[in-house]
Amino acid sequence: MLLCRELLIASEKENKSLIRGLRIILLFDRLVVSLMKTVHMNNKIHTAFVNDLIANIKNNYDSVADAFENHYDWPEIDPVRSEICKCIICGFYQAAITLTNHLLESVLKKALIIDISFKNKTEQNDIANVFDDASAHFAKENLYNNIEQAHKVGLITDAEKDTLHNFRDKYRNAFSHADPQKTFSGISIPAKIFTTKDLDNPEEFFKRVFTDMPNMTLSAESNVIVQGLVQSIKAEQQATQYFLTIDGVIRSIYSKLFDDKNK
Repeated sequence: MLLCRELLIASEKENKSLIRGLRIILLFDRLVVSLMKTVHMNNKIHTAFVNDLIANIKNNYDSVADAFENHYDWPEIDPVRSEICKCIICGFYQAAITLTNHLLESVLKKALIIDISFKNKTEQNDIANVFDDASAHFAKENLYNNIEQAHKVGLITDAEKDTLHNFRDKYRNAFSHADPQKTFSGISIPAKIFTTKDLDNPEEFFKRVFTDMPNMTLSAESNVIVQGLVQSIKAEQQATQYFLTIDGVIRSIYSKLFDDKNK
């Protein structure tokens, strides 16, 4: 054990990617052992779930490794960051987007409350009520106003403000309100249309299912049948970049909020 520990310490100094690989292997080992104890392996659904989970961890860990392994030093925010990373690593992309929506709203409210409280602090401030006035205001503000206020006081840049407003509409409003127009606008799905008459010859029908070219498109915005699948695919494609962009904004806000004030 001592030799392994020394090797790990040496490797971390020389090759961070190697350490990351070792961590993934150890994570796999712990995960498999834990799951095997609780899952009946003759149950095909459980077995498939375990296999998918392991594959997702292997494929996804590196994509959010830096954000996962480097916390903000901000206990009000860090638990959500960690949970989002775990969702992405495990392949729970829609959950990751929903939590990132929450993270965005939460960090802006907390940052504005802290910023205003710092600016208005006096020698007589008591820690028990130092945030009361700012909390009463910003905790109830909507996301649009908090983005604008964060920009006004210099917590976010012009470009960050535009990006957050885009995300507010594209992800927060779309996913949190299950708005099909915002979620599926402009998305069409190639489809094959058959009629009940085609079922008169089942053999020919199933042959055509796999050989016929799509003969029309379905609008995902208005066709509820395809929305679940489309949303799942969209989340898988976009959840990681959405979170990483918000993560970058948060680290910038943290620097302005705490590091600059300590200089």
